[in-house]
Amino acid sequence: MLRSIFILLIVSYFSASIYAQENNRIPGEIIVQLKYKTSIQAFEKELQLKHVLYSGISPISERLNIRLIKFDETLYNAQEILQKVNSIQYVEIAQFNHTLERRSNIPDDGSFALQWNMLNDGSGGIDDADIDADDAWDIT
Repeated sequence: MLRSIFILLIVSYFSASIYAQENNRIPGEIIVQLKYKTSIQAFEKELQLKHVLYSGISPISERLNIRLIKFDETLYNAQEILQKVNSIQYVEIAQFNHTLERRSNIPDDGSFALQWNMLNDGSGGIDDADIDADDAWDIT
C-alpha cells in the first residue's frame, strides 16, 4: 500500500512538471544547439533527409551555434518534429522554445529582513546603506 502511494506521488510530481513545461511552450518553435563547427547547410540537409518541414531557421547565438527553428504546428506533430531534430547527428541538444516569467529578486528567506547589508530600506538605520544585492539579482 505504501509503495502504491509513493509511486502515485512520483507520477503526479512528474506529470505536473511536464504540464508546467507544456503550458508556457511557444507553439511551432524549437531551439537547437548544433555541435561545434557544424555548418547550417549540413544541418538543413539533414532536416530535409528526416522530412522535417520548417518555415525558417534564424540564429540566436552564432558563437554557440544556437538556432531557432519555426514550423507550422497545425500541420505537424510537435513531439515528432522535436524527436526528429534530436536524432540528427549534428544536434547537441534541441528543445521547445518557452516564454519566461520575471521572478521576484527578493529571496523568500524568512531571515532576509535581518540581513540589512543586502537590502536596507532605512527601517532600522540608514536608508540604502547596503550592497544593493537585489539589483545584482536582477541581472544574474
